Amino acid sequence: MSFYRFFKSLMPSLLLAFFLIACSKGDKSNLPENFKSLSTDDKMAYLMDHMTPDSLARFLCNSAMGKVYNSRIELQPAMAYAYEHYNEDDQVAFALACEEYQQSLPLHEKVKFAKLAATEDPDIMSYELGLAYVGDIRENHKDVAQVTEEIDKLTKECRSDPDFYKRFMKGFKTALRLDRHRDLDDKIYLKFISYPDSIK
Repeated sequence: MSFYRFFKSLMPSLLLAFFLIACSKGDKSNLPENFKSLSTDDKMAYLMDHMTPDSLARFLCNSAMGKVYNSRIELQPAMAYAYEHYNEDDQVAFALACEEYQQSLPLHEKVKFAKLAATEDPDIMSYELGLAYVGDIRENHKDVAQVTEEIDKLTKECRSDPDFYKRFMKGFKTALRLDRHRDLDDKIYLKFISYPDSIK
């Protein structure tokens, strides 16, 4: 292949990369220089003027999780501000985007996000997360090694909250027993039904 043809074949990828870099830089430059020092309400007022509800939700979630450089926002008061100031349609779009964001997170980050949002009773939420995890395993065709890795990361995330881990495992094992003879890989059941219920 000639250099010209090789370079031509790379052009779409190069243009896409350039576009993404430009957009990323643009997002940062659009924030006020004093954004970090603003109150949560002032941050949200600015963002609501410049972003759609779903885009703001994703930005807010990433920011609260520490994934946006130099612009962390407290999730719970920010969400309260959004629901107070959005109309009904925008509230729905915002809420759906937040829910989709949480569902897209790996297991241990779902725990962190839920604690930051603090919108549910932690006892109920941890148990329900365990119940739902079996569905996540099935839908994403996860094997024993992948589940082991995720549970290990969850264990580390819950070191300061062992009760959360205990309730998660209770929900997880309940779902394992219910799904054992359906379409769940029996290797998953045999490995995790006897997994430690508490963090040692």
